Amino acid sequence: QSMPTTIRNCDYSEILMIPEKTHQRTPRILTINSSGGNGKTTYTRLLVCKWGKKTNSIPKLDDVDILLFVELRGDSNKTFDDIIKLRLYGVMTDVGLTFQKLKQIIQSLNVLVILDGQDESPQNDLLINTLGLLSTQNKMRVIITTRPGASIALNKIINRYNIPKLDLLITGIAIEDQYKFISNYVVVMEKDIHQQTEILESVNAALPHLNDSMGEIMLSPLMLTLLTLLWVAGEMPDDSVTTTQIFMKVNKLLKGKLESRLLLKLKTLSDVSLKAKLTAFEDYLEEIAYQCFCKKESNFEDSTVDLLRNKIDILELSDVELEILGHYLCPRKTRKDLEIQLQYSYRHLRMQEFAASRYVCKIIFKGSNEEITRIMSEIQDERHSNIRTHTIALLAEKYPQLLAKYGSSIVDCEKAILDKKEGFYAKQNVDSFNRLVSESHCNKAVLDMVTTNMAQMPAWVVYSPSGLSALMVVLQQTHPEVLTLAFSDQTSVPTSFTDYLANITKYHLKFRLYLADTPLEEDPSSSPTAAVHDAFLSAATPPGCNATLDMFRGRISRTGIQQLPPSLFYLMVGLSSEDIQKLFLRIPQITQLKYLGIYMRCSNIENVVVHLGKLQTTLDLINIDIALYGAEDTDLPYIATLVEQCFTGAPLELWLWEANITGDGAVKFLQLLCNQHIKCKEIDISSRQLPSKPQQEEMRTIAQSCVSHLLLWRCGEESLDLTPSSSQDTQDDTATGGASSYSDHGQTSAISPASISKKTTSRRKKNCRIM
Repeated sequence: QSMPTTIRNCDYSEILMIPEKTHQRTPRILTINSSGGNGKTTYTRLLVCKWGKKTNSIPKLDDVDILLFVELRGDSNKTFDDIIKLRLYGVMTDVGLTFQKLKQIIQSLNVLVILDGQDESPQNDLLINTLGLLSTQNKMRVIITTRPGASIALNKIINRYNIPKLDLLITGIAIEDQYKFISNYVVVMEKDIHQQTEILESVNAALPHLNDSMGEIMLSPLMLTLLTLLWVAGEMPDDSVTTTQIFMKVNKLLKGKLESRLLLKLKTLSDVSLKAKLTAFEDYLEEIAYQCFCKKESNFEDSTVDLLRNKIDILELSDVELEILGHYLCPRKTRKDLEIQLQYSYRHLRMQEFAASRYVCKIIFKGSNEEITRIMSEIQDERHSNIRTHTIALLAEKYPQLLAKYGSSIVDCEKAILDKKEGFYAKQNVDSFNRLVSESHCNKAVLDMVTTNMAQMPAWVVYSPSGLSALMVVLQQTHPEVLTLAFSDQTSVPTSFTDYLANITKYHLKFRLYLADTPLEEDPSSSPTAAVHDAFLSAATPPGCNATLDMFRGRISRTGIQQLPPSLFYLMVGLSSEDIQKLFLRIPQITQLKYLGIYMRCSNIENVVVHLGKLQTTLDLINIDIALYGAEDTDLPYIATLVEQCFTGAPLELWLWEANITGDGAVKFLQLLCNQHIKCKEIDISSRQLPSKPQQEEMRTIAQSCVSHLLLWRCGEESLDLTPSSSQDTQDDTATGGASSYSDHGQTSAISPASISKKTTSRRKKNCRIM
């Protein structure tokens, strides 16, 4: 298991240099996790282009002898041998090599394999086969791109092989850098200085409102690029614009530009005739887009392109075939053996999804009952989520009468998908419902359909800040027993978040706030994150509010400590060591508290030990979590004392992150715990060096007496599980004293604190950032 490094506003040319910058060995596997539109595929194609041109502009790429790029979307190859045969068969036959001889040559060279779009792959055969080969070939490296939601399944596959890897989490363009990102495009697209100034003034005024209304979608380079196209063209989007409307505006804008170019070239065609022909071709292309999406054909096969060319011939536009194909699609040069070929695809998968949704709407509008039934059954999968959302938005805007008839089956599909998911959090995720409401501009019919489904869910979990405005509308019609806001990216939270929180507190419900955090600075008390979280906590607990805040995670200062309400059952806070005493003076007033988590730096740990001693007499806890950053060997005796002071018989979990602990220090630390008769549920140590083999065995032996689960790993690399063999099969619920069976005082709809703790633990392990 590895610890991903979070990257924002990175220079993509330096991604391969990140291991050296974070004091890690060069990994054999590099996974790039990011949401759609943040540039994963763009980056991998850039690598291919730069390597092919031998520009040496990307460090660590110039030593690659062979680069094999595979787009996994719809790829049917199941083995690495299949890839070699597909890419290099012509080379092999031209020079008279046997396949085995070619493989031997390849295995002696530095090979970089790029597997793009693992989350959209129909099967994992090629991935597993490649990893198996990688485990035996020292000169081979693999880059895998995926989305955060699919990274857990990917890690399960990778962890079967003991191969050093590094996970990167790319989170888009920060709000404070969006203006610079857009202005760079504006300067290139608009040469007139006066026009540049006017455009950028409009951009500067609109960005705050767009970030509030669209949330984390605005962090996407794709969305910022599309908005820039509209600004330069004078198509100013209003504050309430949706992603569907942006795609519609961009589509109309680009089609108009194509018409203007072709009218200059085709003198014999009238404006009306050309528009009719292009509309006919666009309709056909949307049908192709839908069919190819269903087949997971993102790169159009030759047979698909032939169909498009045939349609152009039928429309008598063959003289401008290249202009039409090049306008709607992205032509890229690719190599098959030694031959260069053109390969067509949509410029982005999001654009293909939008085109596919337009086709779905047209079938609903003018298709037969059989066609409508067929297409409605075909868009039931989770991967069709964007198509369903755009379809609902388009029906709400263009075909309201059909929305009332067919919309409910599309909306009901979202609930059916949630019901099939495993895990409480997955089943209660209402982001897809919020998107339907916001993309339809709170259309009443859509709102009624959504609230009918959400009313059946006693607990809601919101991960996406962009759905908050829609959530406020939904709450006016129905509300859950338990509402959790869990945001993994602090920068995407809108500036109006405090207003949303104040509105939520008007309803009679249990409320849970799980806020993203940043790495702990040397002086966390001066952290801007703490001030922001203090403000959120204050907004969530106003005097006389109806909602009950019973869970909170975030970074707070001594101001926030005084605002912690008595109703908290679960509390996990990051704070400075100086504020520990303030926290424990407050804790006796938090009368419902049973689960406590604290994370902080190890500075002044000796003072922390003094104040944490009060825990033993003031709390009757079910579970205690302690996370410490930057521990040294000299801190370990104090940490052992801290653990002793916190041990009340409740399960205790300890994480030492970004530590600089020697093998001897780790052994002595475990021995101290053993001597104090302390039994920890779990100890995780992330250090810059791992113990030697003899030290590992000694730790495993000692762990039998003091810890149920012991995990060590070098920062950013593979982990070592030193859990004693007798306890490896222990159920987690047993270790937590049955905490995961907690049902919120008899309400089965509640979110288990243990499940939140596990999710918190998993997220922290997977998203720890290099300090």
